[in-house]
Amino acid sequence: MSPTLVYRAFLFQKRLFSSVAPSSRWRITPKQRTNIIFGANTDVGKTVISAGLVQASLKQRPVHYIKPLQCGGSDQDFVERHVKDKSQLTAQTLFSWDTPASPHTACTRENKPVGDAQILSALTEALQQQQQQYDHLTSYIETAGGALSPASASPENCSPRHALTKNQWGWIPQADLYQELTGVAPVVLVGDGRLGGISATLAALEVVIARGYDVAALVLLENGYDNVSAIRALAERKALPFRSGTGERLFPLPLQSIISLPPIPKDPEVPLFEWYESTSAKFSELDEYLQNWHEGQVHDWRSMPRDASSVLWYPNIQHKNIKQSEVAIVNSATKNRHHLLEFSEGGATLECVQSDDMSVASTILGHAESTQNLATLAALGRYGRLDLNPVVTSPGLALAHSLGADKVLYVAGNHVEVALYMALRTYHRRKDVSDPQKYDWAVAAQEGCYHGDTLGALNVAGPRQTFVEDQHPWYSSNSLLFETPTWAYKDGTLKVSIPGSYQIETEFEFESVPSIMDISTRLISHRKLHSQYKEMIEMQWLVYEHSGVNRKIGGVILEPVMAGLVCNFVDPLWQRALVDVAASRGVPVIFDERMSGMYRFGLLNAERLLQVKADILCYGGGMGDAPSTIATTNEVFETFLGDEPGEALLFGHLNAAQPDECVRTVHELEASKAIIQNEPGSFMAFDEKQVSEISLLPHVESVATFGSVMKVALIEPYDDEYKRTNMAVALLRRGGLNVIRHDNIICAMVSPTTATRDYCIQVCERILSALKSLK
Repeated sequence: MSPTLVYRAFLFQKRLFSSVAPSSRWRITPKQRTNIIFGANTDVGKTVISAGLVQASLKQRPVHYIKPLQCGGSDQDFVERHVKDKSQLTAQTLFSWDTPASPHTACTRENKPVGDAQILSALTEALQQQQQQYDHLTSYIETAGGALSPASASPENCSPRHALTKNQWGWIPQADLYQELTGVAPVVLVGDGRLGGISATLAALEVVIARGYDVAALVLLENGYDNVSAIRALAERKALPFRSGTGERLFPLPLQSIISLPPIPKDPEVPLFEWYESTSAKFSELDEYLQNWHEGQVHDWRSMPRDASSVLWYPNIQHKNIKQSEVAIVNSATKNRHHLLEFSEGGATLECVQSDDMSVASTILGHAESTQNLATLAALGRYGRLDLNPVVTSPGLALAHSLGADKVLYVAGNHVEVALYMALRTYHRRKDVSDPQKYDWAVAAQEGCYHGDTLGALNVAGPRQTFVEDQHPWYSSNSLLFETPTWAYKDGTLKVSIPGSYQIETEFEFESVPSIMDISTRLISHRKLHSQYKEMIEMQWLVYEHSGVNRKIGGVILEPVMAGLVCNFVDPLWQRALVDVAASRGVPVIFDERMSGMYRFGLLNAERLLQVKADILCYGGGMGDAPSTIATTNEVFETFLGDEPGEALLFGHLNAAQPDECVRTVHELEASKAIIQNEPGSFMAFDEKQVSEISLLPHVESVATFGSVMKVALIEPYDDEYKRTNMAVALLRRGGLNVIRHDNIICAMVSPTTATRDYCIQVCERILSALKSLK
């Protein structure tokens, strides 16, 4: 089977099989444990509990205590003062301020800013140093205040997720700041034992669970209200327990994992040595439970590849070729990164590594964005799941209005199939076709296109992309496939390349990508080329229709801007010419926006880019988590109006407009509108100078970039089965870039709203470095 066919459906496949070595690594062994301590509020006893755990753990192994942010006083001093034997204790405070206030306030008042990246870098370095020094180690990270208390502020914190102080320094809640630790540092949550503490504790528990943290234990300093019994009662529900994002039940042993401790003396001047002596056994039991919990988790992680090979079936992969060591264990995800677990040292240890996500899985707002997750959870909490028809909900209506179309249809994943049906039916009505059955109906599309795996969508694409004899015996090509002019940087120059079959000038040079995308200007400056495009399209259209008996093209479908599995960047002037020809013939046009829409290229869809209006637009399935959605004109909708039930649109599930998916997408779209302020055709995540530099490398055929996408085509000898491309992908993954690969194509996609300019520059530098090392 050809590599093209093996990777045919890569658009819907995350890179499960990879080996990466990114910049941040966490060593994970059964005897090295890290816990992060969050509180339900400030002044609930986090430091008291931290000191007790440190003392208990020191009886078994060295301990590392870290206070990342300290405002007023010193929790480190408290912990050290209450530890009898400090010989195996390492205690650190990473950043401190004198002002006893929230970190974002303290650093602002003292004019001592500390950014998120600075905190995480210092924390990672501190933990890694101790891990390298001790084979047996327990580390405790004590946060400041409550789970949603602000972290420190800094002018460097300037992403859309940051709230701003009066002096425009950005900050985020600490539960968001430490999300990169979700897979490697289970939470010990210190609840509130005071009156009203049950609500505060459960709210904090929901906060950390919703952000992906595992919660290993919950501890309260009781205050005479027995709050622990109420919380245990909830955890002990057999059918509806608390459950983490891994699907595992939280607090499986509530008596051991949800514990209360007696109140501490009210006089702050009274030493707590006697109190710690009286609670020593409970702290030791909790430490033992946390250690057993950790060792069980590591054991489960180690066995996952073996368990996966026995039960899981991966698409588009030949299972005879899969080794257990090649199955990536996805542990968590944050921002633009996945966190993967890898075996190292001959499989003796595990490491959690960060892999920059360059695949189609890169979402509009990045992974695990808390405001989006909260909106999604709110919709589920309000509406649940629906199976009614007709039905309307506020989220479904809001998304429909956001798309700006006359009519919006939500379908269950087969939207291209439905769109093809709509187009053909609309053409019948436009042309008053009285007997559709007598025609051999076809669709015009772009060569190399990919519109999905349903039967009609397969038949639109060419056999090179879809046909495998023993898997698609029903395949029958029903499409005119046009060769398309494409554009890319070649040898440092940006060119539009025209297929030789067009018999016109084969290349045009441009100064920049936005100049290629400027249709208004090009319709004037390149009006001759536009006319030539239309003439070639008309000629091929006529030849195709006359090559069969009663053959008729009843629809046009195109992927705007970027087409097919090989991510060809198509000349938008040619796509405009195709739409113009279709309009002159009364043929409906479908924009398949699953890859290009939803702000992948800085726009909701390509209508503003091409300056035309499509009859039908397909969204979802590519960017973000948008529901499968079709937007149409009133004319298309009215085609299905009639007196008989059989005249209605007889496609789709009863209700595919699930409120949670609609709310999630509305949140993404509104954020995109606020963040991406570029003019149509000018949104560029990657630097063109760097792209041009990459195109000058000896093994590079071409490079193209637009919006949040960059595509690199490599030169391959004919007989080595893409060995050079495979090597490039391996080098990039070792460097922490999880790119898409198809034949000799490498494609990097970033989040259009969260990938900063500096980040994209670094991505280009890493790609350039990897490709320079190829032979």
